[in-house]
Amino acid sequence: MRIAEVFEDLPESETHRLVVVDAGIATHKQFAAATDKDALLGRLRINSKLRCTPSPRPEQPGPGRPKKHGEILHPGWDTPEVLPDEEIIAMHVKGELRLRRWKHLHFEDFADTILDVVRIDRTPYEKPLLLGTIARELTTEEIWLGYKHRSPIETNFFVAQDSAGMEMPRAWTENALQRRIGLAMLVGFLLKAIAAFCEPLPLGPWDLRPQPTAGRLANHLDIHIHNFVALALAGVKSRNSQKIQTPQKTKDLPFSDAA
Repeated sequence: MRIAEVFEDLPESETHRLVVVDAGIATHKQFAAATDKDALLGRLRINSKLRCTPSPRPEQPGPGRPKKHGEILHPGWDTPEVLPDEEIIAMHVKGELRLRRWKHLHFEDFADTILDVVRIDRTPYEKPLLLGTIARELTTEEIWLGYKHRSPIETNFFVAQDSAGMEMPRAWTENALQRRIGLAMLVGFLLKAIAAFCEPLPLGPWDLRPQPTAGRLANHLDIHIHNFVALALAGVKSRNSQKIQTPQKTKDLPFSDAA
């Protein structure tokens, strides 16, 4: 299943909404397909290259077409080529945050899709976090807070898959992907429901603010799996995996360029 088909299957909404995705899903084409009603906020790759808005033409322009692109900007570099339009220093639980924002940017292949980019440098981390969105009416702090809501996505498609033994899929057919996504969401919902009735489970001594989350519950179950694995497998006959002799080869698996 392609990512574009997932967005097409979103239910209709009478109000504006913000779709938050992670890197690899926030592609150039996905930003271009987003609308003001269904805006997109996503993490950009650290090596992303964008273009600024070109300088305005003089009152008496010369011959030739107006420029589409301005200066080149690599917001993930140690020293970006262009000074930010806004810079904020904020305090976070884990340390200091430095937020820099560039406005009115675009990808070279999609000059008509205007987005704002926020770079977040966090004290405990060496690499910055790059966020891009077409919802340019949001403040810099709102963009940072909006991206933090991606955690349910990570829980459903990473923690849940690992808990159900689906971290290494063997089939990439359309039916297999649909069933895998459905099963991962079901496992994620069950983990959330069980965790809500449990006490906070820290991941380790460094977890100073433990919460009853699905990820912490999955980590706790993984640590103590030897206590109930024998009970879970009681009465189950062992069997060996069998290699498919005539596998179906799928060639229609395009990889879109990520932002």
